[in-house]
Amino acid sequence: MESLVYQLIEFFLAITIGCIIGVAFDVYRILVKKIRPSKRVVPVLDFVWWGIITLLVFCILLQVTWGEIRFYLILAQVIGFIIYLKKLRSFLFPYLEKIINFLEKIIKYFARAVWMLFLIIKKIILWPLAILSFCLFKFMEVFRRTGRIFRVLPRFVWKLIKKFFSRNRRN
Repeated sequence: MESLVYQLIEFFLAITIGCIIGVAFDVYRILVKKIRPSKRVVPVLDFVWWGIITLLVFCILLQVTWGEIRFYLILAQVIGFIIYLKKLRSFLFPYLEKIINFLEKIIKYFARAVWMLFLIIKKIILWPLAILSFCLFKFMEVFRRTGRIFRVLPRFVWKLIKKFFSRNRRN
């Protein structure tokens, strides 16, 4: 049997988990509002979000309570979620939006930087390939025009060699 102090610690931890679930829910809402997925995708995202939250809560409770899930812990999580919705949301929600907007700007900035780096590398790599391709194209064009000479020349040389060796055999 656990002591009352340990059970109180678990209870307040579960309330904290409920508040964290509320913050995660608001972050999810902000992201869905920014991304604007289609109406068909939103229920799938909701299901995935709740699945992830359920898995995280289960793992946390597994570590803290050694897998013993008690009713008062679930009740404490619901209480923590309600505390967040009623008391903390009005204070934290604007800050969460600002943080997410700031992170969005940072991600866009780094995405642009990576894209510019990609374009520079592409130009560095493709410029010599373009020159090589141009030279090869011009060589093939010249070869196409002079191709008759290259087709006739081996036949002519072969006939000369045949004549030369056939004369030597008769002597």
